[in-house]
Amino acid sequence: MIEFRKAQASIEFIVSILFLILILIAMSFYMAGKNLEGSGIKAKLEAEKICFSISRIIDTASYSHGYYSEFSLPKTIGGFEYNLTIYNKSVEVDYLEHSCSSTIRVKNIFYGGSLAPFSLCGGTYSINNTDGILYITNLTLGC
Repeated sequence: MIEFRKAQASIEFIVSILFLILILIAMSFYMAGKNLEGSGIKAKLEAEKICFSISRIIDTASYSHGYYSEFSLPKTIGGFEYNLTIYNKSVEVDYLEHSCSSTIRVKNIFYGGSLAPFSLCGGTYSINNTDGILYITNLTLGC
């Protein structure tokens, strides 16, 4: 009878340990999901920051004749590529399933000899206002 109780206790102990392991695995998945959610929110905020800062730079340049400034764009946001497009009246950043748009007050904006719309990628750029026309120039090699 004593051996039967020892066997019973061993089985219960193993089941208890397996149950605890399952709880730990479930908690690990939950925490990983929350971590991923947090990094997604952080990347979304970064995309919005880029969108609004570029529109602010363009608006500042449009009001200041002779204005010259340099700015940089990151190659990726959160390890993923994004698309920054400048239109005649807005700046848009598309990142995964998120899009941010900001209005600008300028129509004559050129990049590489082309009138907007155009896309910018990661790198360093200059913007200058010459006689009321804005010119954006890529200061880095390639895109």
